Amino acid sequence: MDKLEKTDKMMFDKVVFELEQENKKLVNRTALEKWISDGCPFEEDEDVLDFIKSKAREREARENGAGVTHSGST
Repeated sequence: MDKLEKTDKMMFDKVVFELEQENKKLVNRTALEKWISDGCPFEEDEDVLDFIKSKAREREARENGAGVTHSGST
């Protein structure tokens, strides 16, 4: 390995190390480890749940041959 390759590798290693340190600051490691040990639970946002339910109702209506009625329509 010549001097230029060694310098490039040292610079690369330094950048990688700095990025790893920055990532450690951005993540609460204790909370992350607890979350993983708990099986990675999460709560779905209410808007997402409403959207999923709406799409399920639309799909069910299409399968049953009924027209889809949207809430709030006249």
